[in-house]
Amino acid sequence: GDSQADNSDETYTFILCTICPVKQTKANLHYVPEEKLFHDVLGGNSSKHTWNPSRTNNLDLACKAIDGTILNPGDEFSFNKIVGERTKEKGYLGAIVYTDGGKSEAQEGGGICQVATTVFNAVYDAGYPVPTRHNHSLYIASYPAGRDAAVSWDELDLVWKNDGASDVLMRTSYTDTSVTVT
Repeated sequence: GDSQADNSDETYTFILCTICPVKQTKANLHYVPEEKLFHDVLGGNSSKHTWNPSRTNNLDLACKAIDGTILNPGDEFSFNKIVGERTKEKGYLGAIVYTDGGKSEAQEGGGICQVATTVFNAVYDAGYPVPTRHNHSLYIASYPAGRDAAVSWDELDLVWKNDGASDVLMRTSYTDTSVTVT
């Protein structure tokens, strides 16, 4: 692992919500508060991490990319399509990633598998199908066995499908101590 300062109270939280039908009238035609449209919590997950400037930067960028994603019934969420390629030009920094054979090295976007894993566990808890997911090459003790999601640009992806009858909104917010997706 990395030698990082321990700030284990920093968490990233992911919660999935569904849209609730709202009757449109002339009075609310132009604006319906989001909390009236998306208020049913379907699943959620939190994960703690040890603070590291580069890794925390990457987690923040990945979470911001996911913020506001809406999946209509039948739509699929692809982590790689939503987050995009993790490059220096997009602000991603070198941080530790696990490679084949259990080795670790610094790569741009390192650490964002934690975002993918936290999204996976929220989706899993909500009962949505996950047609594409990959485990890491080694066990990561901070997650239940078999409940991680390794992602790598253009190779490994996390894909889940909204097989429900309503839209699903993923919201994220970031503070110095947490990221929340609702």
